[in-house]
Amino acid sequence: MCMQKGTDLFFTSMKEKCDTANVLFKEKNMKLKILIIVLLIFSSPTFASGANSEKVNVISIESRAGGHHDIYLSGTVPSQNCGLEDRALLAEEIAGGKSMLSVLLSALVSGKKVIIKVDGCLDIRPNIVKVQIYQ
Repeated sequence: MCMQKGTDLFFTSMKEKCDTANVLFKEKNMKLKILIIVLLIFSSPTFASGANSEKVNVISIESRAGGHHDIYLSGTVPSQNCGLEDRALLAEEIAGGKSMLSVLLSALVSGKKVIIKVDGCLDIRPNIVKVQIYQ
C-alpha cells in the first residue's frame, strides 16, 4: 500500500499514483490467478492425452450397425474407467476411423501386432484414437 502525507498537492498527486498502483497490482493479481486456474484445468486427468496399450494381437473384431466396432486384443486395454474394459471401441465416423479399422483388419488377418491408443469413453468402452501396426 502507498503512504500518503504532506500538502494537498502532494497528497492529491500521491493519491492518484497510489490508486493507479493499486489498480495495476489488482490486475496483475487477477491475471496470475487466471493463469493458475487455466494451468490447473489443463493439467487435470480430463485433459490427459490418453493411454497406449502394449504391443498386442487383434483377436476379434465385432462390427455393428452404425459403424461401431468392438476390438478385442490379446492383452489388456488401457483403463479409461469405462463400463467395459475387456475391449475398445472404434467409431468409423471419427477422423481416420475407417483407416484405423483397415489397419486393425489387416493386423487381424496377418497376425501382426498393434498398439492402440485410447482416450476417454465412447458408450461404455474405451475410445480408440490411434492404431499403430508392427512388423
